[in-house]
Amino acid sequence: MRVIRDNANLPSGLEDAEPGFDLTDEEMKKFKIWPQGNIPYYIDDFSFDKVLRDRIRNYLDLTNRVTGLRFMELPKPPTDEKTRWVLFVNRQGLLNCADHSIKDFSNEGVQKVILGYDCLVTGGELAEAILALAGVPPQHNSPDRNEYITIDHENILPEKDHLFQAVNDNEWLFHDIPYDYLSAGHYHFHKYTKNGYATIEVKVCLFINLII
Repeated sequence: MRVIRDNANLPSGLEDAEPGFDLTDEEMKKFKIWPQGNIPYYIDDFSFDKVLRDRIRNYLDLTNRVTGLRFMELPKPPTDEKTRWVLFVNRQGLLNCADHSIKDFSNEGVQKVILGYDCLVTGGELAEAILALAGVPPQHNSPDRNEYITIDHENILPEKDHLFQAVNDNEWLFHDIPYDYLSAGHYHFHKYTKNGYATIEVKVCLFINLII
């Protein structure tokens, strides 16, 4: 099955973008890809008021316009255990976004995405959650990341260190795409620092090339 980007809905200049990947059904399941990019979702109205629900909807609408994903709002949550759908929720009233990894999601049933109130202000951490939900590991976890960045494990909060582990070659679909420091899934250089020092550093030679 091919994961297809609908070029007709892309902004001007992106119509000729790469249409997607040719994946078998087995690979779709392995990488937790949503068939045809269709992602049904429900926003928990006990967790978010109308203003915040609309903010989430607007972000997902933007995602629909610029990617091959199709977030589709459900009128009510499914009652069966097999239907795959997304629940945006924050019953504990958290401020920050929860950490989301592709390992947190599966190929059937409800997929819970916990959105803290503060993370809805800029959408940055919401973007990280959406990428993980769509089966895309963060850029800083790419198998070749050591060619571009250095992970300073001694500066990372111990309980967050697993979020900085590189994935194996066979767990990464994007070998032909250049490393992207500006990816929505790339942690900023001081994220989860335990001492104020950088947790991620750009390789010096690459940094020089970038600014020349």
